[in-house]
Amino acid sequence: MKKLILISLFTLLAFPLSTFAINAPTVDEPPSSVDADYYTLTIYTEPGAKISVVGGPSQLAPVTDGIGIDEEEDGVVEFMVGLAQETVNTFSITAEVNGNTSDSVIISVNETSGGFSSGDTTPPDVPILNEIPEFVDAITYIITGEAEPDANVNARTTDGELVGSGQTNEDGFFQITVPLEEFQTNRFNISAEDEFGNESSAVQALIRHSVDLEGEQEVELVTSAQVFFEDTDGHWAEDYINDLYEQEVVSGKEEGIFDPNGYITRAELTKIAMLAFGHSVNTNVNEHPFSDVPMNSWFAPYVEEAKRLGVVEGYPSGGFGPNDYITRAAALKIIIESAGYAVIGAIEHFPDVPVNAWYSSYVTFAYENDIVGGYEDGTFGPANYITRAQVAKIVVKVLEME
Repeated sequence: MKKLILISLFTLLAFPLSTFAINAPTVDEPPSSVDADYYTLTIYTEPGAKISVVGGPSQLAPVTDGIGIDEEEDGVVEFMVGLAQETVNTFSITAEVNGNTSDSVIISVNETSGGFSSGDTTPPDVPILNEIPEFVDAITYIITGEAEPDANVNARTTDGELVGSGQTNEDGFFQITVPLEEFQTNRFNISAEDEFGNESSAVQALIRHSVDLEGEQEVELVTSAQVFFEDTDGHWAEDYINDLYEQEVVSGKEEGIFDPNGYITRAELTKIAMLAFGHSVNTNVNEHPFSDVPMNSWFAPYVEEAKRLGVVEGYPSGGFGPNDYITRAAALKIIIESAGYAVIGAIEHFPDVPVNAWYSSYVTFAYENDIVGGYEDGTFGPANYITRAQVAKIVVKVLEME
C-alpha cells in the first residue's frame, strides 16, 4: 500500500497538474458526416482566450479570440481544421487565459468523402535544393533540386504568394523559375505536393541579387539553400534549431516561423525526443495511449512509443495533457531517458534544486555534462516552463554526448 502511494506521489510531482482557472470551451456539434478536406469548428470560450486544437492530420497553430484572423473579442472562435479522408478525425480543444489552461474538450468529425481511393495522408519529404550561387545577376533564377517523383513543387514568397511551380520527373528532379527583385535578398519557400494534396514542410531558398556596375565594388554576399526560420536569424539558439531541422527532428509553428521563445507542449516535446534519439514509431495507433490522446492525432504515435519505453507517465487522472506546457525539470527527464542514459545520485548545484527532489539527479547529470547552465541569478527554475529554443539546445547537447 505504501509503495502505491509513493508511485502516485512521484507521478504527481514529476508532471504537476495545471491549475485550471477557466471553464472548458464548448463546441457546436458537427454534423454526423462531412464530405470535405476542411471543417470549421465553432468554439465558445471566455473573451480573449487562446484556443489550442490538436488532432487530425496536421499540427495546428493556436487562435486567440480578438487577435489576427479572429478580429472580434467576443468569446466565439472559428477554427478551421484539416480532415483526414474516410476516417473519424478526433480533436482535443483547450482554452488558455493568463497562463491558465482549461480542461480539454474532445470533438469528432467523421469525414466520408472517399475522394482519395488510397486514403494517403502522408506528406512528401522536404525538397532538397541544389547549390545556389553566391549572387545572381539576372531578373529571374531557376531553382533546381530533388523531391518526391511525380510531385508538384511550389515556390512561394514569405508572404505566401505562389510565384512559381514545376513538376518533378520520374527521378524526382525539378526546376522552377522565380522572379528576383534587384539589389534585394529574395527568399522563397519551396515545398512538394503529392497527387493526394498532401504538402511537405518547406525549405527556404535564399537568393541575393547583385550586379557589377562598370567595375564598381560588388557587394559581398552569402547565400544558402538550407532550411532556416525568419524569427531565429541571430537568435542565440539559431545553430541548435537549424541543426535539428536538418535532421528532421523539429519543424516550425508555421511556414518560416519557429517561435524560439515560445513555450513547448508535452506532445511537442515527446515527438522531438522520440525523433532525436532514433526510436521507431508505429504510425498505426490502435488504442488511446492516454484518455486525452486521440488515436488519429499527429502526436499519438510518439506518445504511445514514449509510454511503451517508460519515458512518459500520465497524470493520476489517466490523462497525458498533450496541450499542457512542460516544465524544465520534466523536459530534462524525458530527453535524458529518451537518449538512454541512466542517472544516479544528485549534487546540489542550484539553490532551487534540493538533492531530494525527484528531478535532482537529472539536473545534476545535465549540469555535469555541460547540457544546462541555469539562469544568470544562479537558479535553475525547475518549475518554469521551457522554451522551444532551450529544448533545441538541450537535445543537441545530449546528442553530442553520443
